Amino acid sequence: MGEARFEFTNDGKVELKRSVNMKVSELKTAQTLAEAYQDEIIDEWVKYFNK
Repeated sequence: MGEARFEFTNDGKVELKRSVNMKVSELKTAQTLAEAYQDEIIDEWVKYFNK
């Protein structure tokens, strides 16, 4: 099983920062999902860390 880290930039982009043991096709899928759900991911992040 692999791992990837993405960063949401201030200009709305999703950038791959690190990956381990993931195929290119898996990284593309992960980035597509991160882009599609960016608003939801950020909303949940803010809720979690601003308790």
